[in-house]
Amino acid sequence: MPFHLPFTGLRAKLIIFAFAILLPVAGLVAYDFQQDARRHIQNELDDQLQAARAMALVADEAFDGATSMAAALAKMPTFQRLDRTAITASLAHLLSQNPQYYSLLVYDRSGVNVAAAFAEEGESVPTVTDQPYFQSIVQTGQPSVSEVRMHNPTEQPIVLVGVPIKNPEDQIVGAMLTGLTFDELTGKIAHVGLQPPRDVFLADPTGRVGLHSGRTDLTWEERKIAEWAPFANALRGELVRMAEVRSPFLGDIRAVAAVRSARYGWVAGVSESNERLMAPVWESLREHLIWYLPTLGFALVLAIMVSGVLTSPIRELATAFSDVQAGLLGRRVTLRTSDEVEALGQSFNRTVEQMERMAHERAEFDRLREEFISMVAHDLRTPLMAIVGWSELLGRSLGGRSELDREQKAVEHLRSSARRLDAMIGDLLDASRIETNRLQLEKEPVDLGRLVPDVVERLAEVTRGHPVLVTETVAGLITQADPRRIEQVLGNLLSNAAKYGYPTTEIIVRVWAQEGQVCCSVSNQGQGISPEELERLFERYYRAGRPRAATGLGLGLYITKGLIDAHGGQIWMASEVGKGATCTFCLPRS
Repeated sequence: MPFHLPFTGLRAKLIIFAFAILLPVAGLVAYDFQQDARRHIQNELDDQLQAARAMALVADEAFDGATSMAAALAKMPTFQRLDRTAITASLAHLLSQNPQYYSLLVYDRSGVNVAAAFAEEGESVPTVTDQPYFQSIVQTGQPSVSEVRMHNPTEQPIVLVGVPIKNPEDQIVGAMLTGLTFDELTGKIAHVGLQPPRDVFLADPTGRVGLHSGRTDLTWEERKIAEWAPFANALRGELVRMAEVRSPFLGDIRAVAAVRSARYGWVAGVSESNERLMAPVWESLREHLIWYLPTLGFALVLAIMVSGVLTSPIRELATAFSDVQAGLLGRRVTLRTSDEVEALGQSFNRTVEQMERMAHERAEFDRLREEFISMVAHDLRTPLMAIVGWSELLGRSLGGRSELDREQKAVEHLRSSARRLDAMIGDLLDASRIETNRLQLEKEPVDLGRLVPDVVERLAEVTRGHPVLVTETVAGLITQADPRRIEQVLGNLLSNAAKYGYPTTEIIVRVWAQEGQVCCSVSNQGQGISPEELERLFERYYRAGRPRAATGLGLGLYITKGLIDAHGGQIWMASEVGKGATCTFCLPRS
């Protein structure tokens, strides 16, 4: 059990323990060297593994970038029509703007080349008809990455990244391929923290090496490493850390770490010669044996003894910090060490007490604010209800009298304005409850497939002037939700779709199920939303653009997001300028 000296400080304890320690025997030094060597190798392998993971991420991001560009091109109308003349001009322009790609290629479904652009003149169009990655693209409709290929004029490795091209009827008519050299990857990998003595390699899932920093002159046969243990193990999903492996590239014994990339299954690896790896350990041993053998033993025993004094209160403090981070503001520590650690514990207690007071004050402030808003809303709604009631009574008394049309319209405007003001008050209340986490839901099983069409029908007045088409809805899409709040969400989305859509254009509502969720989307045809506005769309009081009828407080989407979050769901907006917008929300499926 650790002991402490109540009358001394931390530094004095270290000195007292130091003078009380006996010198170690030579065997203890040897044991320490063995442990140091093992830890050094393990740390180096861990570091190599982290570097390999970073390499794998860089490779995935490079392929993702090529896939994104190809997918964007494939959605263009000229590509969907396989318009050879227009595509050829587009490819040449795009390639000049994106020097990281060496080629852009378009093929029809049968593998016949439609158009091609290369970074260098005189290139030949590759044949892809019988290639597995091309067949995968046109048969499954999913993006695919080719195996490593050799670039004929330069004998340098390349890779092709492709996506399907679909016509407006969603039929696959061809494939868009983007060619990458490994020069771009080499530059990016140089920034992931690799020390110069290390070598890196990147291989496709068939075991063909595309990149090796130590050997840039590998032949086609030398690039095949499918049977090499680090590659084979990594391809099976293992995190490879092997201390002694013969390199097929350099022939020496090396420490190797390798990992398979998450999205495309390529294997990234880092290796270092065992001789260079162990050089610092041997050098350290020689220096200590010659000059500091007594000091090594002294420091080892000192660390063991001091740990009993220091680590116990420090561990208690660390646990207390973790509890406070988890929100346990009532946590306190009691340390009796009569040194700086005890002073630190007292400072910790004072800080947590101050945080607890501030938390209580904030909670009280939130409560008073909500009470104030509720009181104001109640006091405003009382005369509003009187205005609505009297305007309806006045409207009925004027009904049927054609000579009083102007008076009837005035009464209707009065009633409409009062209701709009009542809706604004409701929005303020909801926004306050969302911000203070006081929103209450009355959840029950809700069939979204039935609720959505009913709500669309009931809210026909909200979307007046815009035909609403409900598609892909089926019964049985059950979620635990508050139906009144979900109707409020749909009302906000339909209102925005009508408000920001072009006049008389169609609003499309979809309902479907996916991976344990039920989802709904509302799409309009309007001017769309810029990427800068999309980032702020769900903020309080924010409106994108200038709608034709800019009414309300700008709280609709803020409240909508708060309601979906309270249900444990997600909501997001997608848009292209000039093509309208689509708002989608998903809820957990029961």
